[in-house]
Amino acid sequence: MKLKDKLIDNIVDPYSKTIFTTSIGKVIDFNICKNTADIYVENLKGNSATFSNVPIQNIGEGVQLSPLEKGDKVYIQFNNDSVFQPKITGMVDESYKCLSKKRRNHIRKGCLLSNIKRDSREITKKMSETWLDYNNKDKLKYKDFMDKNPIDSVVEKIEKKGFFGGKEVGVYHPKKSSIVKLRDDSSIDIFTATNVGLRINAENKTIEIFGDFSAKSENWSVISNNINICAEDKIILSGSEIVIDTKKIKINGVDKNV
Repeated sequence: MKLKDKLIDNIVDPYSKTIFTTSIGKVIDFNICKNTADIYVENLKGNSATFSNVPIQNIGEGVQLSPLEKGDKVYIQFNNDSVFQPKITGMVDESYKCLSKKRRNHIRKGCLLSNIKRDSREITKKMSETWLDYNNKDKLKYKDFMDKNPIDSVVEKIEKKGFFGGKEVGVYHPKKSSIVKLRDDSSIDIFTATNVGLRINAENKTIEIFGDFSAKSENWSVISNNINICAEDKIILSGSEIVIDTKKIKINGVDKNV
């Protein structure tokens, strides 16, 4: 029997006929141009193995994921259960919270200013006309209040504040403070740090800028029916030439002739 046939019979065929399930590997090297990685698997059917140029499965277009780094643990899936067709399907997060949940917390990345109008609530109907509801026979009526601890309720709300809630989606940097968030009220938040960024507010129909604002351009124009400029301290206008073209000026409520 030729050497080639022996290799096929003793090495290739046994591996090709063996069913390989999802395994855990460690990244040796990552190629950002090809979106592939070299992976080391410590225990693969009782043996260790190294795979080169393993493709990384994309979740879809529109979201740029953080690239893999040396030492990252990843899940490896084998197409058709064949060891010759590996692919990386995701990061290993065996606790299901350590990586994804912790890094997704963005309470210090966005805007902490509360929208009073949106957060306000109104009680429209009393649950009972008397302090003690003797006539109540519905066991579920006060179920939400029977085992309530006000401190625990506040802590729970604070913990949830820094995460995506409801149907909210977004893009966030896993190590820095940059975040883009599409909120449930249709507003869009774009922030780089706490209260540094902008909010496109769907409810107020405004674009709100937080932090110092600087516009650098050869020609910058603001076109609007009404413009209000308010400053707590003072307003400074400087330039080689200031031109005011108007029909009427009012200073401290008094009309001035132009």
